[in-house]
Amino acid sequence: MTAFNEKFQRLTALDDRHIGRYLISQDPIEGKIRGAFKDELILKSNACGLDQAKRIARDYPGLSLYNLLDALAVTLQYHTSHSTRDYIMMGYFEAPNVIVLFEKNISKVEALLQGLSLDIDVKAIILAHELFHYLETTTELYTDSVTVRLFKIGPIERRSLMIAPGEIAGMAFAKALLNLDFNPAILNYAFMYSINETEAEKIYQSMMRAL
Repeated sequence: MTAFNEKFQRLTALDDRHIGRYLISQDPIEGKIRGAFKDELILKSNACGLDQAKRIARDYPGLSLYNLLDALAVTLQYHTSHSTRDYIMMGYFEAPNVIVLFEKNISKVEALLQGLSLDIDVKAIILAHELFHYLETTTELYTDSVTVRLFKIGPIERRSLMIAPGEIAGMAFAKALLNLDFNPAILNYAFMYSINETEAEKIYQSMMRAL
């Protein structure tokens, strides 16, 4: 077994709370997310993603992921240009109803994972995650409302939304919708490994030491 395979297998054992702490560590304002609030944020964000997956399964029983896109009037596009964005992601959601996938990047990850005894549909995982971000724009969710205080001077207070809640919930949504037994965030490691092994090692270490 290669070093990559061994490390990826270790990551599959990390629970959602652990991954949540990793995702918070990647938020630009993670220094403001502390203590009990951090644990609450992880718990409620995961619950939000799971609740939405249950709602979709209830409201659209039996639909495949791609038929679900049609039912929700979400357009799927495949990116073909060669921009900087091509290099750093596998997909993104563009309001109001477009999901863009980078097939070349997804293919790199799929090729890398072929040596593992895991049935992983990378394209479906990325698609499901981005679908959650679409749902954030059509439904009032916890991830859209939770804020953190940036500063308070007397009666003046400045608060901000965060990136982490939506990412945590999006991972939980994809995991539940696709019945996965690992948190999809670990694909960040695989994707970076397909581009830059040194940077991928940093991601791996960050995931493993998240407390």
